[in-house]
Amino acid sequence: MNIVLTDAARRQLLVSSPDDGRVPRIDAEMTGGCGVSVRLSLVWDEPRRMDITIPVGDHVSLHLDRFTKRYAGEHLLVDYNETDGFVLGEAFDSSCTT
Repeated sequence: MNIVLTDAARRQLLVSSPDDGRVPRIDAEMTGGCGVSVRLSLVWDEPRRMDITIPVGDHVSLHLDRFTKRYAGEHLLVDYNETDGFVLGEAFDSSCTT
């Protein structure tokens, strides 16, 4: 898996790193009824035993689980802006067909 951080995302990760052992995690949230929508987000969370750890430079690694990796794909761009916070790739949507 290849994760690319923009300069803005890298800066924000470096300055917002908590000192309590939490790590940056790429998280997938599934929503929907008939169809499914998966939204990726970056959160600070406890490391988990089965985490996949992806080094992204500057002594920073992003953590994710196998479920999230499946929806993140092989290439993921992580950006940051003041309005939206961390922005990760595109959402995956699947809708019902009749």
